[in-house]
Amino acid sequence: MPRFQDEHITVLKRTILPRLPGCCFTAEDCLALEQGTGLNKAQIEKWAEHLRFRLPRDEDKEAFLRTEVELEKVSNPYV
Repeated sequence: MPRFQDEHITVLKRTILPRLPGCCFTAEDCLALEQGTGLNKAQIEKWAEHLRFRLPRDEDKEAFLRTEVELEKVSNPYV
């Protein structure tokens, strides 16, 4: 699967941040993300699944979701 574009990651992060600690998108979130990004539901859900798997601790998820995309390219191998 190709990497997500930076602008998609930013929107995904902003949308899921209020969903802490579970980090699961609602049906409404998925619909809005599909329309706004062009990603499909499976891609959106897989991104959230990877987030939960790679960052199991709530504080790590929150720290990641609050970082800027450009900084992540240097410090986060999961982006």
